[in-house]
Amino acid sequence: MEGKMCEEEMEERTVNKEEEMEERTKGETEILNSRNEPPEESQKESHGVQRELAEDRAKKTMRVPDGGWGWMVAFGAFLSSVLVLGQSFTFGILFSQYLLSEGVSSTTTCWIFSISLMMTHFMMVLVGPLTKEFGIRTVGYFGTTICVIAMFLSTFTPSPEFLYVTYSLLGGVGPGLVASVCYTVVAPYFDKKRGRANTLLVAGSPVAQIVMMPLLRYLLDQYSFRGAALVYSGVLMHTYIGVTFFHPLKWHLKPSEDKAQEKLQPHYGQEEISGHPHSENSSVSSSSLHGVGDDDGNEGNDFVKVGTDGDGGGDGQTCGVVRRLFNTFVRVGRSIITNFKLYRSLRVCIIAISFGLSSASFLNFIMLAPFSMQASGHSLQNAAWCLSAMGIVNLLSRFVVSPLADWKEFDIRICMMLGYFLKAIAAVGFALSDRLGFLALWTVLFGIGLGSTISLQILVIVSYMGMELLPATYGIAGITTAICFPIAGPLIGLVRDLTQNYEPSMYFIGSMDLVSAAMWIFMPAAVAWDNATNKCKQTSDTNQQQMDP
Repeated sequence: MEGKMCEEEMEERTVNKEEEMEERTKGETEILNSRNEPPEESQKESHGVQRELAEDRAKKTMRVPDGGWGWMVAFGAFLSSVLVLGQSFTFGILFSQYLLSEGVSSTTTCWIFSISLMMTHFMMVLVGPLTKEFGIRTVGYFGTTICVIAMFLSTFTPSPEFLYVTYSLLGGVGPGLVASVCYTVVAPYFDKKRGRANTLLVAGSPVAQIVMMPLLRYLLDQYSFRGAALVYSGVLMHTYIGVTFFHPLKWHLKPSEDKAQEKLQPHYGQEEISGHPHSENSSVSSSSLHGVGDDDGNEGNDFVKVGTDGDGGGDGQTCGVVRRLFNTFVRVGRSIITNFKLYRSLRVCIIAISFGLSSASFLNFIMLAPFSMQASGHSLQNAAWCLSAMGIVNLLSRFVVSPLADWKEFDIRICMMLGYFLKAIAAVGFALSDRLGFLALWTVLFGIGLGSTISLQILVIVSYMGMELLPATYGIAGITTAICFPIAGPLIGLVRDLTQNYEPSMYFIGSMDLVSAAMWIFMPAAVAWDNATNKCKQTSDTNQQQMDP
């Protein structure tokens, strides 16, 4: 019995040793295979990590072109803004005779115009998130298409009320998308030459006044209202050419000369808005700006490989598209909600409100001036030439003021204040004048003040908020401006209808510019307040972290 037990124990030990040897051999084989021939997933992870490291190193050693293709981008923005902004500037010239012949009141006219401007500026808050999702050129092409459709449909308007749909709604969405893309795509391409590049960008608005108004006046004489609107809808199609120049920034980055990448910081408010995801200062070469760094090859990437969802059939693809579309809208909505946190900053409030009041005064002045001059006995042709002269000095002012922003001694705040004040004085002087020469003089002075302020809008945002917050702050300013238009415009028209005189309406326009000028007096205090608030919040967060176990 004992011999049998010993034999069984020996057999069990032998089996156990064999099993241990087999397991050890398998383990060694797996280790060798993992060293010599890694599995496909391990290879993918390794390549992914290496690619990310390479991209990070490349970003740290790249800089913006500060010229080069950036000048083509600036030219594309100039061309696009000339075409699409003409829709707003030429409203009084293109539609005044038609609306007067239909007996439309000034209040209704202002509502048509104000709703269009409101929609235009509402689009500004959407452009940043949309370009991040779909790419800068996709949004530009889509906006251009809406511009063309809106003007084409306005050609066949059966009644003034139909313009609420074609000109006010559609005609506001399209220019809003295109103009916002133009005003945010140029600045990231430049550093030391940003002021000069901005000159080409902001020249589009006055050139639209200079060129489009006489052009439409000629078209009205030759082809009447419907023919002129139809030709203009074809002219708008040239905006596609300008948008095509908007290459993603990453295509044109250059090797950095300095090892240490220079970071962009606000010139006046050194601390950013706490709690905002883009509040950290970063290098210009990063692609964090909404849409600027997106590669066209990746545009619409949420809708690529849709067939991987479901079973690959039609139902699976449809569900995949719907789910990705829903996720895209969710991300856009979250980004918009996050940007609204910028209203906590007094700097942003001053920038946004002053931009809104000034834009409402400027565009309502251009819209109301032809009606006012015709009521004084002057012809529509004289009104068109006065507004064209205003556009010429507006353009010249931008050529002078915008490059001055590259000068270190230039005080951008003082220039904004003086420009707003000059616009207010010109609006009051226009209301008190009857002679054509004086009317032309006041429109010229209004153009000088306008050029001095609008040419600095993008630069003042970069100076006070930083490059990272440019799209978000620009969107907040657009929302504020959009709210100003349906309030200020109808009030201006109502004042005119109640008094049967355009003079009080011009006083109202001048008062909005005076308020804008007064707000910029308090900008240094706003900067100090924001900095103190951020320091208190940082101190509170630090103390809270120390108290937590």
